Amino acid sequence: MARQQPVLNPEVYEAQLQINAALGWDAAAILTADKDRLLTMQYRLGLGREWGIIECPNTFLPAGTKQHTCNRIHQLPQFLPKDVPPNSPTANEAWAEVLRFAVARLTHTSRRSARIAGYSTCMGDLNALKPIVRTIVQMPATEGHFWSRVGEEASSAKSKQSLRIFTVQRHYHQIGALPDAFSGSVNVEADEPERDRSGEAEHEASVKENNKWQPLPMEFVSETSWRSLRLIKSVAPTLLDSLEAALQVHHSTHPRTARLLSERRSQDLTREARDRVIAGWLWVDEDGSPLSDMCFDIHIKSTSSGNQIVWPPCTFGQAWRLAHTLVKPAHLWMVLLGNGNRNSEAVSMRNDCLVPKPTGNFLWKGRTYKMIGITGGREINAVVPEIIGQSILQQMRISQLTKLYRGFAGNALWVGENVDAIHDLSTTLNSYVDALGLRNLLGDQNPSCHEHRFRKTLAWIVAVSLTNSIMILKDCFGHTDAVMTLLHYIASDPSIAQEVIRVQKELTIMMAVDVIADRETVGGPGAPELRQRADAHLKRIGKTKFEPQDAYEFARRETFEGRTWMMIAPGILCTAPHDVTQVSTPCAEGQRRHNPANCKAGCEWQLLLKGVYTTQADDTVDYALKNLQQAIDSDDEASIAFWAGQAKAWLYRYDEVAQKWKDHPLVVAHVPRPVRIMMKEAA
Repeated sequence: MARQQPVLNPEVYEAQLQINAALGWDAAAILTADKDRLLTMQYRLGLGREWGIIECPNTFLPAGTKQHTCNRIHQLPQFLPKDVPPNSPTANEAWAEVLRFAVARLTHTSRRSARIAGYSTCMGDLNALKPIVRTIVQMPATEGHFWSRVGEEASSAKSKQSLRIFTVQRHYHQIGALPDAFSGSVNVEADEPERDRSGEAEHEASVKENNKWQPLPMEFVSETSWRSLRLIKSVAPTLLDSLEAALQVHHSTHPRTARLLSERRSQDLTREARDRVIAGWLWVDEDGSPLSDMCFDIHIKSTSSGNQIVWPPCTFGQAWRLAHTLVKPAHLWMVLLGNGNRNSEAVSMRNDCLVPKPTGNFLWKGRTYKMIGITGGREINAVVPEIIGQSILQQMRISQLTKLYRGFAGNALWVGENVDAIHDLSTTLNSYVDALGLRNLLGDQNPSCHEHRFRKTLAWIVAVSLTNSIMILKDCFGHTDAVMTLLHYIASDPSIAQEVIRVQKELTIMMAVDVIADRETVGGPGAPELRQRADAHLKRIGKTKFEPQDAYEFARRETFEGRTWMMIAPGILCTAPHDVTQVSTPCAEGQRRHNPANCKAGCEWQLLLKGVYTTQADDTVDYALKNLQQAIDSDDEASIAFWAGQAKAWLYRYDEVAQKWKDHPLVVAHVPRPVRIMMKEAA
């Protein structure tokens, strides 16, 4: 099924839809409307006001073939056989019913949707009706009957999708907007004998598994990404400069005699001059160094000669081909991988989609259409990193150069070599993969570089890298529910969950390596024993200090292969093993196993990181005591208990903080020392 593309002017289109919704024509009003009333309805719907012509504004339709006259303008003679004059009563009757159908299509909901059809759909339905109406007009006229003169045999359509026009027309007849419906074959169920299933063979239905678009292989992402970065940062600037300079050359007169040249001769001289510009261009990278090699192989053939193109290009045609076959998809690759855009969101990007911010970076603005109640979509925006901003800015240059060279109109960002707007991003991406020669890295199971796989890949990267990945991806993808993000993206590939666990274990081990390196400054009840175990390990391996590999091995053992140790609060590490048979912790009292969320001050498995965390604890105690004093002044018992608890939670984490505040009147009166600490001091 073809993707629904955004219209050229969503704001105007949305305003027209709001007008349509407010018109309030019921089905009976459409059915009984005469010629003048139908013309008024046509005009109010923005389809012109001339009898016999339906003209849809180009702003209501997406770019591409939908803009062609045959798809946008429908005239009465197109619905009539050649021997029927347009001003005859038969022609007027036919046009009234066609116009009645168009009005119903744009003002009443369809059979399967709670929304009215769009203008693009309506124009397509009118094209489907043309051969059918021509057949109807040739049939004998019967008063009160128009559509019912023929059935589905009147259509030359081959596909079920094309035949849906009969179902659509019947629906509008059923709601009362059209006088009759296409005739259909009657099904007499009594004619069939009762089915005897006793002797039938067991029915076997083949189940077709849904081919989900899984994340792109990481090796493929890595290889394609560094090539894309090379193209964006090093190749694109100098290549676009050369094309810009070449396009400024144009010969409409003879260079010596100044005589006006023929169009063919002008094209030949201009092409030769542009080739000389490219051949003599000084190719340099972003640092100004000579750019004699791309650092990777490319597989692109010239469209004219069929020969392989190599870097640097020697002709304008070769440079133009490289810009559209390599540089443009490199920009698209970076945008899709960084933003996770849907196809409709990407193709709706325009040349004004970047808004400069005072900080120096850019804000990307676009439109999203899925899960949005309005046809024109909803505006979205996001701050883009530098590399994506550079990609979009350079793509704007390609778009402008292409429109200048080909004479295109419009402000689409993604344009083709010969079309004014690209709608099929998969074709562009797959051509890019073949140009880089990386198809083998996609594997045999799913060798297509479909644009939706970038959303899956971004979900993979974020899920593996970030703790709060579900909510981050929910906002990034524009989902309404975090469950959708979890089930359809993060959990759709079992390897993601496995990779998250592996990465989490590695991060835990690396955190432990840092703690072990600074073990002399680490505080908390568990710090002395950690230092003893570290010294014993060093003595065992015959060293006086940890080498990187030794620290890693010791941290891996201490964290039970990364399964334990967690940061349960700022600066507080729990190092207790998870197996309740190995250790009984204070947080496990009254529970089947230990619960770090119920951490108790003074626990022997607790490590306290110092430095910034000590300062944070001191500032928090100060803040809590100020609020405690305000609560006392207001005689607010609930707030007194709350702020006293906050002060107690932070005060006794670090000895230096407790020593600083122990004699404060509020601490003495409202912040008692924890029982576990007092028991240890008494012992």
